[in-house]
Amino acid sequence: MLTIFTDGACEGNPGRGGWAWVRVEADGTVREECGGEPATTTNNRMELRAAIEALNALTTPAAVRLCSDSRYVVDGMTKWIANWKRRGWMTKREGECVLNRDLWMALDAAAARHRVEWRWVRGHDGHPQNEYANHLATRAAREQTSSNGLEPSRFDTWVTGEQDSGRVRVPPFPFPSRDTFRADPLLPPPPELHHSPFA
Repeated sequence: MLTIFTDGACEGNPGRGGWAWVRVEADGTVREECGGEPATTTNNRMELRAAIEALNALTTPAAVRLCSDSRYVVDGMTKWIANWKRRGWMTKREGECVLNRDLWMALDAAAARHRVEWRWVRGHDGHPQNEYANHLATRAAREQTSSNGLEPSRFDTWVTGEQDSGRVRVPPFPFPSRDTFRADPLLPPPPELHHSPFA
């Protein structure tokens, strides 16, 4: 079981973007990754990209609690995507494609390999792991920096400094227990996948 916090950012909307994720593993290990997007992009695309990158970084199927401050991502994956897929990635308006369809399809494929609980957290509300993901994504957008793949996280050092300064007053989210984990129902696999490891 894993907990992942994702965030996306944009210097202007649209503008240059950045994405980041922070992963907490069962043994307490924290890892992270971030990247910049030099082409003109949007906040929503970077939020989607963060979730895609986070799930694709997992090398084996896992139970994942994915926390995002984007209602767009969480509602999309829990409320809208089944209908989009049934309509061939079209909206209710005839002949109109789902906005950001390329990234929604990529996120659908990434999520199909895992059991995912999609959880919304309020952004900029002092939640340490969410604030740290925002810090990484914002820096990646501003400086156009990328981590060199998956790397050990600097979260502990960062959060200590933030707590000392009073900017973060909420304790880090606890690791989820199996009793509280509630994966969302599995969706039909995307066309390019013949089965899910959890089917």
